[in-house]
Amino acid sequence: FPVSGWVAPCHSAANSLVSAFLASFTIFSSVLGLYYMVLLPAEAIGFTQVFSLLRGMAIATIIAGAFFLFGEDQLKRVIAASTVFSVGVVALLLSFRLYEPAFMYILVHGAYKSLLFYSYDDITQQGLRITIPLATVLLMIPVLFYTAGFSPAVTGSLKLDIPAGWYQWLKPLFIAAGGLVTAGFAKFPLGISGTLFSLPVLIAAGLLGAATVLLHHLGIPPAGSFVMELGVFFIAVPAGRLLYGRLPVLHRIDRRVFYRTLNQELLLILILLMVSWAVLFIIPVQTLR
Repeated sequence: FPVSGWVAPCHSAANSLVSAFLASFTIFSSVLGLYYMVLLPAEAIGFTQVFSLLRGMAIATIIAGAFFLFGEDQLKRVIAASTVFSVGVVALLLSFRLYEPAFMYILVHGAYKSLLFYSYDDITQQGLRITIPLATVLLMIPVLFYTAGFSPAVTGSLKLDIPAGWYQWLKPLFIAAGGLVTAGFAKFPLGISGTLFSLPVLIAAGLLGAATVLLHHLGIPPAGSFVMELGVFFIAVPAGRLLYGRLPVLHRIDRRVFYRTLNQELLLILILLMVSWAVLFIIPVQTLR
């Protein structure tokens, strides 16, 4: 954010294989460039303003990503928009110089997001109602925990490495944004087709579920935190549909208000670069004078 509006339209126009590639690799290649070309040199010379700026942009991306995801009315666009939310979390980890958790998050994200796009081919949607194979529900439960960043998913545990003082302040943000992401998926009325799903996806779903219990390598979240996130998750599931129906002003709000053409996004990139340059270089120089 604010240059993330292309994600949902590009994914919805592509087939699931291309969408999985975009979500798991292409988008995060820029994160790798940020790490090697910006963050490592900035850390080497002690230019800490870069990390502060990245932290602010990451928090804005988490909020905007969850908010705009909830306003989408097509499941494939919701899946795509959740990538913006994940990029925000990765950027936040990088802003605290938690490089290993950030790259672990990217790897796990690539796995579950590819499964989501792969499973979309067997899902039909009419209006808001989606019809989903019975076995795919087994996939969706752990994947929703991963997408929302909730415990006991690995994506939730990786955030425990954030410094305690910051984590206590950011914890409400993680819970609220994760609940909104869950509600964004749960707002679709669900129909079960009763058909079986492909064996590879069922195996992958089992592996994702098993990964949630291997947290002794990553740090087990406090019991109170786990109970709170679990409660938010199960509240968001029925509340998503009700909230979406009561707030039509949120429907597709990103396209109606923010992102209309690619040229707008390119202009925003230029403005963002100029503002970043002013914050990181011009203002400190004036202060020194």
